[in-house]
Amino acid sequence: MRRIAFIREQLAERALAVCQTYLPNGRRSGQYWVVGDFAGSKGRGLYVRLTVT
Repeated sequence: MRRIAFIREQLAERALAVCQTYLPNGRRSGQYWVVGDFAGSKGRGLYVRLTVT
């Protein structure tokens, strides 16, 4: 369980960089990364929250 928490924390700290790398056709819109889909298509079908609430 500790390993999962560690990975979750590390990913949260690098959310923007992860999105820019794996979803490069997206764009930042406030606290979200917006992209068409998992394939990286342009559009607004997929939102990734960049901040922890």
